Amino acid sequence: MKSSKRGYRHKIIPLTVLALSPLAIGTGHASPLALPSPLTFHAGPLGTLNVQGVASGYGVWQDNKFAPTTSGPANTPATKSASADISNGMVIIQKNTGLVQFYLQAGAYNVMTLGSSYFSTGTFTQNTFGALPVGYLEIAPTDNFNVQIGKLPTLIGAEYTFSYQNWNTERGLLWGQENAVNKGIQANYTIGPVTASLSWNDGFYSDRFNWVTGALTWAINKENSVFFQAGGNMGHTNFAYSSIATTP
Repeated sequence: MKSSKRGYRHKIIPLTVLALSPLAIGTGHASPLALPSPLTFHAGPLGTLNVQGVASGYGVWQDNKFAPTTSGPANTPATKSASADISNGMVIIQKNTGLVQFYLQAGAYNVMTLGSSYFSTGTFTQNTFGALPVGYLEIAPTDNFNVQIGKLPTLIGAEYTFSYQNWNTERGLLWGQENAVNKGIQANYTIGPVTASLSWNDGFYSDRFNWVTGALTWAINKENSVFFQAGGNMGHTNFAYSSIATTP
């Protein structure tokens, strides 16, 4: 799905035009979008649930569009001088109390990356992490220990996955070297200001479960923390995954 032709010489102007949630509407600003307080309600045997949502759209203009190729789709944002689409349209449902907890984030999204062609939001969602990009079950026997299993946010990386979480709507050049979402299992333990996490997962969303990642964080105070992150492949996959979610 990824074009081999890069747009480094393109004059591209992305513009986020609207940011809102089902619960509140806010104006766009340079900082990451802060979601409003969740709507809390009782869901019978499931207990108390929290619901949040985010929706945003973007417009793009470029003065040097790609020419359609015979090997790729002709009608894509990269082959148009101007285009607009949804950048985030998601609902977040979370249960964060009790022994059994869960987190579900579902909807459509688009991650625009510096130096790479744009895809439509539908194409990007379908060919990366799907309509449920993050979703996991959590077992929390104590307040300071839990185990999570499912599609988890990565423990490694300086940028969050979705554009509403970041200062810049376009990911940087190092984005392609980060593993945004992992499928696997993760244990988290907190003692005082120190939090340790260890995960067995599929690394760069490869469906090959042979990666170990970990993070150790020391919260010095409310404003400052020191952390160490590491990860490694425990085996050779020998497998060319076709999804654009898996980096070369």
